[in-house]
Amino acid sequence: MSNTKEQVWYSGDWKTSRSNLFPPYNGLKILAVSTYETTENPLIKGKLMSIDLTITDFTYDVNGISSTFTVSKTGMWYEIPFPMNDNKKFTVSSVNGGGPGVVRIVEEPSGIFLFIQFRYGLESMKREEIGYIMRFTLE
Repeated sequence: MSNTKEQVWYSGDWKTSRSNLFPPYNGLKILAVSTYETTENPLIKGKLMSIDLTITDFTYDVNGISSTFTVSKTGMWYEIPFPMNDNKKFTVSSVNGGGPGVVRIVEEPSGIFLFIQFRYGLESMKREEIGYIMRFTLE
């Protein structure tokens, strides 16, 4: 038996207004849908199986440009894939520039977390995001 849970994170420059006429529009939104293996025994805690991530970049497009992928192993770096649509600009990249940004699942004594490490935004206003952004629990 499995169970899912949805969480959302917004970059620090997220704006709720869609009245912007020029980029950058709204920064980033990360949607995480975590899947847990559960049992019928309420005393046995659910085990995290995978996390489906959708990273949506609103820098150049008011409707956003999304990259979707799945992470499942702790401690392993996952590259954020560039969207297949070449007509739109996805600005998420490595903190060192050039390559894709990365994420990983980190298991700590206090829980399981999503750790991000990437840059995004207009060239003249690049923002860096490095750190833990979500804690995953079945509760």
